[in-house]
Amino acid sequence: VLRHRIEGCPVFLDALAAKDNGISAKISFESLIRGDTVWNDAIEAVNVDIRVSSHQHDCYLGSLAFQMCYSLCGMAAASEEIESGNDKGLLDWEEHWRKLSIELEALMFHMEMPWSVLLHSRWRFGPLFTRLTRAVLEFGGGKPSSCDEAMWPEDRELLEHGDQDSGILPMWQAENYLVQHGAPKQWRTSDGSFIRRCHFSVMAAALSLDIW
Repeated sequence: VLRHRIEGCPVFLDALAAKDNGISAKISFESLIRGDTVWNDAIEAVNVDIRVSSHQHDCYLGSLAFQMCYSLCGMAAASEEIESGNDKGLLDWEEHWRKLSIELEALMFHMEMPWSVLLHSRWRFGPLFTRLTRAVLEFGGGKPSSCDEAMWPEDRELLEHGDQDSGILPMWQAENYLVQHGAPKQWRTSDGSFIRRCHFSVMAAALSLDIW
């Protein structure tokens, strides 16, 4: 039953972004979940502590999807408060982002799970990741992150070829990039040549190949 809620989450987020109903995101979200026993049971069962990830739960993918939906709705509400000049919105937005950052770190570096399993699951991670990307880009206002500043020219050139809507890279470019820049020892060892280099381009190439 919870999976059906998650399936509708991207649609709900798009409606909030379009402001179709003229009601604030916070009121829309709260009114939607107020009487939803399934959603409220999930809140009690899933650890929303921003200091830990969802990897301890029996249903890891379901917990992760729920946490992404929950935080994305919270970020949408916080963004409206920021626009209205309420400083609390900034704190709320960053709290949700810190939680999702921990979730992404656990997913990328600590979980031994093929990305194909993640994307082929029935928890709608593709649309959720797309909405997370939009939320971060809008909030950042186009300002570069510390990882953006640590990119090499080869990284920037690769990401320029990503699909405008999905960000997926062409198969042959992703393969060539991983052959030249994807050796684990170059990233993991203390004397590796890629120390302090942004690793997200490698993740983008690997994820694109999984999708293909």
